[in-house]
Amino acid sequence: MIVVVALPLLVLVITALVRPDLLRLHALARAQQEDPALRALLISALTTGLLGFAANDSGVIVPAVALGHRRPADRHVWAQRWMNEAA
Repeated sequence: MIVVVALPLLVLVITALVRPDLLRLHALARAQQEDPALRALLISALTTGLLGFAANDSGVIVPAVALGHRRPADRHVWAQRWMNEAA
């Protein structure tokens, strides 16, 4: 039952990271064009969370912590983008 929900969700997330324009995520596409490290950062956070979820018996806490640690980097990327637009 979990695979029925998890697999389409995983495909959706990977599509959002690799081809955000297909899902009309134009802000994410622009941010990835301006800072190529953002895509690698998001994919590494997703991969780390999935591997931690699969290898650990703590359940969803590992992906939640991985996403929580990604936030400061996201804020840095978005702050740089806004500063470049204001200049």
